[in-house]
Amino acid sequence: MTTCPLHVDRTPSLSVNVNNGAFLCFSCGERGGLSKLTGMFGETIDAVDIARRVAENMDEEIEETVDLTPQMFYFDFRPSLDAAPAFFSYLASKDLGRSVVEHFRIGWSHGRQAIVQPYFDDDRVAAIKYRYPDGRQQFAVGSKRIIYNVDEVRGVPDVVLCEGESDTHTMWQHLRDSGVGVGGIPGASSRPEAWELRSLDLLFAKRIYIAFDADKAGDDGAAVAMEVLGDRAIRLRPPLKDWSLALRAGYDLILSTDTCSPMLWKEGGCG
Repeated sequence: MTTCPLHVDRTPSLSVNVNNGAFLCFSCGERGGLSKLTGMFGETIDAVDIARRVAENMDEEIEETVDLTPQMFYFDFRPSLDAAPAFFSYLASKDLGRSVVEHFRIGWSHGRQAIVQPYFDDDRVAAIKYRYPDGRQQFAVGSKRIIYNVDEVRGVPDVVLCEGESDTHTMWQHLRDSGVGVGGIPGASSRPEAWELRSLDLLFAKRIYIAFDADKAGDDGAAVAMEVLGDRAIRLRPPLKDWSLALRAGYDLILSTDTCSPMLWKEGGCG
């Protein structure tokens, strides 16, 4: 129970379920979910504390906590001469440089014969995604559902969220000196409940660009994200199928941190 910010509330009348973020004010009747609740409180200590408590409880309900760090010893963070050609082919096909490999700590699993993409949370391994040469992708058992590159997304005013790890790599390489936080979502399809949880890491973001693919799945997934995140969310639809293809094709995306309005250029003209 806490005081409701929508009216004079001398005795706490707002009930918040810290297991799922739902709330109800018994005085004024206002009700809703976590994103609406944090919007009501703004950036107050109460909102941050409530969000933290909800996150802790939801994490416990969604998945058993598993320490994946020991699995990190089964692959190298940096390319080595004994890594499979598929590792280097992936980097070349995406035009990814050494800085991307080192920042995201992409590696190669000799046991699984797969590219390894770890998800870090406060420098701890929270999830591991395996990408096989035949295109299959698989999360390690115990992986938590978090934003890819979440440490760089938290606490910044301007955020770009891509669809998949590859687009995240390309977008980060393109915007790394812009001051914009770049993160990724494993896939475009997500329930509103998943975005309620992700919104906890986006409490202080003023603008959130949803840079999902230019297809039905990307459009539908972006619509769900924008419904939960509210007016802060802006659709950033690529001119080609995805942003990885667009940026490699010569499009130059510029996000001004003053207004964070997108500008897209190609071959000297505005696209």
